[in-house]
Amino acid sequence: MKNSKVTFPLSRKIAVMVIAIAIILSTVLIAAFTEHYRQEMIDDFERMAMDVAAIAATQLNPDKFPTYLDTGVKDEEYQYAFEQLSKFRESADVEYLYVVVPKPDEVWYVMDTDPTEGQIPLGYHQPYYEGEFAKNAERMVRGERIKPIVSNEEYGWLMSAYYPLQTSSGDPAGYVGVDIL
Repeated sequence: MKNSKVTFPLSRKIAVMVIAIAIILSTVLIAAFTEHYRQEMIDDFERMAMDVAAIAATQLNPDKFPTYLDTGVKDEEYQYAFEQLSKFRESADVEYLYVVVPKPDEVWYVMDTDPTEGQIPLGYHQPYYEGEFAKNAERMVRGERIKPIVSNEEYGWLMSAYYPLQTSSGDPAGYVGVDIL
């Protein structure tokens, strides 16, 4: 019996190699383009969230945050700022817009414009969420700018941007937070 080994002509081998290389190259290019597009979208969301937070900050008087947190009293200035931020949250089409004061072990809420029953009341405080939130706690207490945080854990994809606020004397006062789903 003869050896029945099938041989392919060189042209066929080259064609198969070219097709294989084209498939590999296409896969790499698609993956690179997808990653580039994903990063561009995240960058756009970061810019939008920080712009929204910066504009919202213009409606606030950070000097009064300690009084609000100590007394729980919402004066006329608080009510006006709350109404403005609520309208702005809706028109900017962001999921959440809120004001917090970071402390070493927890964050205190000054204002939350969530129109649902989930609205967080003035004076509510809680430990930092694990992960990037907790890692940035010390920087937030010092009033530093932090890069927007993207998380995929408990609530699905969520970007949280924090715009630092200062008192009239330049001391850290808190942050305007903007969450985009």
